[in-house]
Amino acid sequence: MIESSNLLGERPEPPFKTGTQALDALLSPGFPADKGDPAKTTGGILPGVVHVLVGPTWLLARVLMHVAISCQLPVDKGGLGCERVIYGLFDNATDPHDMASEARALGMDPAVALERVVIARGFNWDQSVEIVAKKVPEQAAPGSVVLLSGLTSQMEPADPRSFEELQEMIGGIKRCLERPPIWVVATSPVAQGSVFKPVGGNNLLHFAGCIVAVTRRQQQSATTTIVEYRLVKHPQAPERVTKEFFVKEPARKRKRKGELSAFRTLEDFL
Repeated sequence: MIESSNLLGERPEPPFKTGTQALDALLSPGFPADKGDPAKTTGGILPGVVHVLVGPTWLLARVLMHVAISCQLPVDKGGLGCERVIYGLFDNATDPHDMASEARALGMDPAVALERVVIARGFNWDQSVEIVAKKVPEQAAPGSVVLLSGLTSQMEPADPRSFEELQEMIGGIKRCLERPPIWVVATSPVAQGSVFKPVGGNNLLHFAGCIVAVTRRQQQSATTTIVEYRLVKHPQAPERVTKEFFVKEPARKRKRKGELSAFRTLEDFL
């Protein structure tokens, strides 16, 4: 068992890394000098700050899936010692088999790692609002990591009521932050007509403490894309940009194993 006391005692320094080198470099105090040297990169997710990643669904989902597993590592191995990850899923962009592979790569038991990930699925906007406004705060505890995949992906901006309901979601996230330390990362598609604003407009833009816009800029070959990361907002750093090459791996046949039956849903706790 990973000892959560590591988390509730001395907080890890540097901030918890996302595992995406370009993103962690962008969030690093030493940027841009250390962006080419992972050993010097000290940026990452800050406790008590709502981080919103805006951009392509599955690219950002991979970041969240890595965080969901790697945060469970002990502090001395780069994790948070987290024993509960609350994962709000509103864009159907997650794969427990990929998460199990991530756990194996990090030397963890996949069944144990997935057992600690509490999934709450919202299949429409009303369900998304209820989960974030009510159910997630009920489950959040000191030391939790809260991941919200596609937070506003099902929102209808043309409906004025949706902005009132977004405020309910924001209220739910605020209640989570009242139980520190809490790490919060949400993803959102880009709002129509914008290059960096999340769906949800100024409400979400002003609420988030950190916003990173992610864009695929140029297709170079059948397997390689240049991805741009733009830091739009951060409590400790100015706006800045970095890029990386994103290489798609060939499709592999996945092994379906019984260990994945441990993957839980939020309803298991209700």
